[in-house]
Amino acid sequence: MTHTTSLSPALGPTYGGILNTLINWRWIFWVVLPLSIVVLIMGMSSINIPVQHKDGEKLSFDSAGMVWLSLVLIGFVWTFNEAGLAGWTSGAFWISLVISILLLASYAWYNSKSSREVLDFGLLKKKAVWLHLVNYFVLAFVNIGISWLLPMVAEVNLKQSSMVAGLLVLPGALIGAIISPSTGAIMDKKGAFLPLMIGNICLLASVVLFFFLNNVMTSMILLALFIILRIGVAFSFGNVMGAASQQVVPEKRGDINSLFNMMQQYAGAMGTVILASVVSSLELHGGSVVAETCHGSEIDYVILSVLAAVALVTVIVNRSTRKQAVKKVTLAKN
Repeated sequence: MTHTTSLSPALGPTYGGILNTLINWRWIFWVVLPLSIVVLIMGMSSINIPVQHKDGEKLSFDSAGMVWLSLVLIGFVWTFNEAGLAGWTSGAFWISLVISILLLASYAWYNSKSSREVLDFGLLKKKAVWLHLVNYFVLAFVNIGISWLLPMVAEVNLKQSSMVAGLLVLPGALIGAIISPSTGAIMDKKGAFLPLMIGNICLLASVVLFFFLNNVMTSMILLALFIILRIGVAFSFGNVMGAASQQVVPEKRGDINSLFNMMQQYAGAMGTVILASVVSSLELHGGSVVAETCHGSEIDYVILSVLAAVALVTVIVNRSTRKQAVKKVTLAKN
């Protein structure tokens, strides 16, 4: 499941580019509309089924909490979208940011008082879990955000058609999907640290190289660096969730999956809107589209590099924390 969801963001530009070139961009939405309706009906029919609690009480879904949390998530996406439309110093951006923060604070208060939870945020009290979640968020942010950014760079700066721009990220997506199962096997044999280190180093190396090679970028360089990035995602994406699941009791693993899957979707949305807003806000200055896109992509690579560095640090800190915990247990036994 995780391998499929990590593959799909990179396939999206290929699918969209082909339809846009051969038919019309509107068909991108018409083709997925029937599937979206079917998925919506299936989801709503299953989500309203009462859940049997361990003490025998039937708990219904927290619809109010879901609406409240949705407003919080939408608020921050809307905020960064405003930055792209009106600029990062605009009143619209700052007003939206304040409202979003207030919504977040109000939801935190509601969640602390409610007997039902849309998501079990109490899991984040464990250091290893929230460190893994930060890593997972960055992986999804970079993977989905750059899957939007690179086809745009290919079209605007490299003068490729939308179909070719989409096809440039296809090899990386396929290679990542092919090697993903074997990376899980590495975790089973060697533990989570090795594949997570390999994955996050590849992620950091690729986005740093995107920054330094931005001014001499070619289609082949773009394709090669995206392959490295997708190898990094393949080594890390499923394994980081698996590592987090190992930190909780078995009955809480469903809550871990729910929390991480929500964060994956949201990280992707934030990755796309923030990277797009950086480029769009520069274009408000009225300069050359090519020059502003080149400058904007350079800033985006800096953002992605910082986040990738943070993700790598979480792996190292988690390893150190685990070693200290093992050492304490050993000393206590002796």
